[in-house]
Amino acid sequence: MAGYRLGLDVERIFSSAAEFCVGNGKDTKFWTANWLNGHSISWRWPTLYTYVGRSQITISQALSNNRWVRDLRGALSNEAIAQFFQLWDEIQEVVLNREDDTIRWKFSADGQLSASSAYELFYMARKICPFSELIWHIKAPSWV
Repeated sequence: MAGYRLGLDVERIFSSAAEFCVGNGKDTKFWTANWLNGHSISWRWPTLYTYVGRSQITISQALSNNRWVRDLRGALSNEAIAQFFQLWDEIQEVVLNREDDTIRWKFSADGQLSASSAYELFYMARKICPFSELIWHIKAPSWV
């Protein structure tokens, strides 16, 4: 399976199921975590996100002296500029405190991550495709 990266795929699945509640912002990724009104910046402003370098900054780092602006690379398109100002306006409302960041799990009533809810999420794709067993167990030559 060329190009398959288990770690990145697992991280994306986890991020889609977790909502990050920001405290001090030291443990939550600024660009990719679901922290700003329940969604990630990369999801809400996809055009702007295409201009972000390989940044892994936390919210705390990003908000310090507007460091997140320096993550943007190249000349922004008109759509990216519009998204930049939308994001700018929302970020002005963010207030960090001394509490640690917490995570709320979207797939359980109490918001707590459990082994059973994680298992259900990570193996949900097998239920979605009714032909998965047929596809993966078909007898076909490997050189096709």
